[in-house]
Amino acid sequence: MAKLKLDDILRGLGDPDPSAPKEAEVRPAASAPAPASPAVSVTGVARQPAEEIPRPPDAAGTGLGKEVETDLGARDASPLRARPDDALSDVYTPEEQLQRGEPLDLLGTLQQKGVINPEQVATAERVQKQTPGRALSQILVEAGVDEAAVQQTVAELHGMPFERVSYEDPDAAYEPKSFKRLGSDFCLTNLVL
Repeated sequence: MAKLKLDDILRGLGDPDPSAPKEAEVRPAASAPAPASPAVSVTGVARQPAEEIPRPPDAAGTGLGKEVETDLGARDASPLRARPDDALSDVYTPEEQLQRGEPLDLLGTLQQKGVINPEQVATAERVQKQTPGRALSQILVEAGVDEAAVQQTVAELHGMPFERVSYEDPDAAYEPKSFKRLGSDFCLTNLVL
């Protein structure tokens, strides 16, 4: 960047027009005397007014000696007035599902479909009590129940479609290229498809 000489640039612009308005001259205001600093007591402690001193904690727990009313604002309010909770609604309530008569447990659903028998139900419940951290679907598959039927029922109970994973299926609901790129171990570990 070239160095510019300000005086040369101003000379190149020419002399100012004599009829142009001129800037008002700024004069410094007369200095006001500095405010006197408050006197500081060297010997004592500064005292605050009584209104500014915080109240001590209530060790007895009696407070004001009576119960404080909690509904003061709502008592006189109009019932038609909008409240913050009016905009909220339940997204999901399990009672609705129970009222529709849909089965909620995996064992009951599999037994209704005829995939497992009552003996397998008892065995799965016993194993689940012995190993509380394991998933019921995993226990059933290890017990010899058809994995596709178990996973299809799990998906059905959760309101999701069941999809068999196949690299060669061109009509799959997932992207086979992405599945190959992520790898089956990653998908199993993070439960993604």
